[in-house]
Amino acid sequence: MNHIAHNLKFYRLYNRLLQKEVAENLKVTVGMVKSYEAGTVPPIETLIKISDMMQISLDTLVKVKLNKNNYLKVKGQSDPDLLSRVEALEIAVNKNVNKKQKN
Repeated sequence: MNHIAHNLKFYRLYNRLLQKEVAENLKVTVGMVKSYEAGTVPPIETLIKISDMMQISLDTLVKVKLNKNNYLKVKGQSDPDLLSRVEALEIAVNKNVNKKQKN
């Protein structure tokens, strides 16, 4: 299963980045970032840039669904505020997803 869309959005929200900032980093348009977060698979060159930006391997980017429990572990780091920050983001994302599903 491909987890690129989820992982890109998770990373962006976790790091409090706007889609515009991610687009600038990847040298793509904001529309492309939205497309990637919606499930379009980026070209390999962009996948490499995403994995470099996230500081994770391509294998992890594609195969591992990142969450509050494994993100920093994958990066080999620790963050005492991780749980509270990511839980708040997950609540916000879930509310947004639920609103979209109702529409």
